[in-house]
Amino acid sequence: MAGRDDLERLRAVRRVLYVALLLNVVLSGSKLGWGYATSTLGLVADGYHSLLDVAANVVALIGVTLAAAPPDAEHQYGHRKFEVLSSMAISLFIFAGAAEVFHETWKRATDPADAAPTVTWLSFTIIGASLVLGFLLSRFESRRARE
Repeated sequence: MAGRDDLERLRAVRRVLYVALLLNVVLSGSKLGWGYATSTLGLVADGYHSLLDVAANVVALIGVTLAAAPPDAEHQYGHRKFEVLSSMAISLFIFAGAAEVFHETWKRATDPADAAPTVTWLSFTIIGASLVLGFLLSRFESRRARE
């Protein structure tokens, strides 16, 4: 049976992952929506990056939950390997995101009819908010990891 410290650690990790998940959903939606609306590949690429963070948060939530299961007859040493498998899945998401950005870049480079991006004050606002929120999230995650 998992100890009290293990359960508290799991709850703390889940809280951090849920905060990151919520923030990344908002960021990916705004970046992808506005990036496609204005044909701004930089925003689209960053939107996919945030979307990959969403997928990574979901995989991490599943992984830590499965890894927290106590040892049983089939897994005498516990289920910690799910954390490693989760990390591997997240790396596949990163490769998929890179492939999508490469595909979109290639398409724009080879198709002269592709529209030039429209840069507006909202584009700068979304990127600025993304930078600030990303910084704050990384500080939050670092503080929680030390705790």
